[in-house]
Amino acid sequence: TLIPKRAAARGVLRARRGKRAVALRIDQNVRAGGRLVDFFGVPASTTPALATFALKCGSPIVPVFCSMLPDGRATIRYLPALHPVRRGSLVDDIRDLTRACTALIEEEVGKFKPFRFIVGVEPAGSVRRVAILVYREARGDEIAHRRFLDQYSGKTAAHPISSNRDIINISGATMSCWMFSVSAM
Repeated sequence: TLIPKRAAARGVLRARRGKRAVALRIDQNVRAGGRLVDFFGVPASTTPALATFALKCGSPIVPVFCSMLPDGRATIRYLPALHPVRRGSLVDDIRDLTRACTALIEEEVGKFKPFRFIVGVEPAGSVRRVAILVYREARGDEIAHRRFLDQYSGKTAAHPISSNRDIINISGATMSCWMFSVSAM
């Protein structure tokens, strides 16, 4: 059952009462209601929903990662369950658990198909041009297209670089776009 984002709390609680599993994505940049958590060294607005539900319901968190194989099939990996424990205030526990879950994503991203790129920088420090040299993922190769790369031209380290705000993201290459933005600038 797909639960609409806007009515998620009721749907998640209904599913839990029915002893059903619930999957929540936390790798999205949340515009409203997010908690700032470091993501590859950059504060990112992250949903506290997973940690909140897990702590309030006493539910384990089973991290699941999916990656595409070159032939179009997917491989799904389940990591050992996290069993959240209340240690202090609910606000602090939610923050700490959200950080722990985000750290799992950081670890996972580094395991799959690194890509190489080059950044040409003007003497004043602005980006002149960027190019992807090697991209190995089965999907998301649009990251190497000029339409995406030209977004970085003229930017400096002082410019805010946020996916879907300053830089248009590519569906299917969210993590690659994020890593490229963090690394290139």
